[in-house]
Amino acid sequence: MSTGRSASRWTARSSATLLLLVLAGALASCDRHPARADGDGRGRDDGRVASAAANEAPDAPAPPPDTDPVGAASGSATSPGAPAAATPPLPDRQPPADPRLDRIARYIIDAAPPASARDARARDAAVHRLSRFGDLLDAIGDRITWGHSDVARSKDDAAHDPSAAIPTIGLAAEVWAGLYLTCFMFSDPHEVRQEGAFTVLLIPARFRAGLPDGDYPHPFWHDPAEWKAYVDATAVRLVFRDGRLVAGSFTVPADGPMEGRYPPSPPPADRTWHGQWTWTDARGASQPRVAQFDYLLDPTNPHARTLGHAYRELSAHLEQHDCLSCHRPSNPAAARVLELLGYPGQALGSRERIVEVLLASSMPPARPGVHEAGIADDAARDAMLRAARRFVSEGDAALAYEHMLTIRPDQPPRK
Repeated sequence: MSTGRSASRWTARSSATLLLLVLAGALASCDRHPARADGDGRGRDDGRVASAAANEAPDAPAPPPDTDPVGAASGSATSPGAPAAATPPLPDRQPPADPRLDRIARYIIDAAPPASARDARARDAAVHRLSRFGDLLDAIGDRITWGHSDVARSKDDAAHDPSAAIPTIGLAAEVWAGLYLTCFMFSDPHEVRQEGAFTVLLIPARFRAGLPDGDYPHPFWHDPAEWKAYVDATAVRLVFRDGRLVAGSFTVPADGPMEGRYPPSPPPADRTWHGQWTWTDARGASQPRVAQFDYLLDPTNPHARTLGHAYRELSAHLEQHDCLSCHRPSNPAAARVLELLGYPGQALGSRERIVEVLLASSMPPARPGVHEAGIADDAARDAMLRAARRFVSEGDAALAYEHMLTIRPDQPPRK
């Protein structure tokens, strides 16, 4: 339903297990890139200071439950390892009308409408539109977190619920909108709900479960629980605080599946995990294809080639120092917000963070009795820092060009 039919419930549900998804989104949005030029010609610069420490310390204590954006938005009512506690009901409250949320929902539905779950061309068309949708990108700023809204952050919880291990990912706005959001098709009726301090836009969704392997931004099927969570999702949740879109998630809402209008499709075939996070296909093309710069960026972008060179140079350092053993989709280090550095597109959103951790000598993390944190060899660290700064510079330039192609709702989509 549209904002006129926004849910009238005020929920007080809070969960320390889900606390981190949107709070991390707020921290993640601290990354900096050049101001996006709005349609009226005014630049936008959030002026925020990035903080990598919160996302690089998986054992850090969780913030207080009453500050949990996604706990309120997820329908989860307990903290990890804690018994369920009764929560006194709060008075019903209608969310304030915000025409921007209705505009965002309608554009998303129009850009990624119901189609065959195997239709790669329909997905490609959605990427073109959503990765440039001005209202959506403006609402995010630079970064957003993305994950499963019922994800838990406790190893004890994970032992009982495999979906608890699905990581929360930090992504650049354009990368999330183009690569992850477009894995779904959307339909009305959408809803706007006020849940605690957070405004939640809930849109019925169906996962594109029949695409070729290389059309997913990373192989979701490496973990059967992650693949199943994507396939079973019936809605995408966009969580706003103070007008800022701080987190997105895929879910089956706590009050039941959302039924949109989709053509019938057979159940998805099981995917076989071959242990490869990236691969080269029979034609010699790097896969996943959608994670490559030449897919994400406009063909006219003059910075695409030099950005590719900068990433490959940085990637050699990442491999040399074994960074990719942790910064991969399985999240072996249990980072609260995972930076996927092994994929060119996803790494764009982490470029500032890489520089920060190198300057702080906080990565690789210390191993007691083995080595201290950071790269011990100063010359090797300096070389990697130079490569990281080049990647920041080229990434800034490439995204600045993309921002000039931003689509506004009152403008026809570019072909």
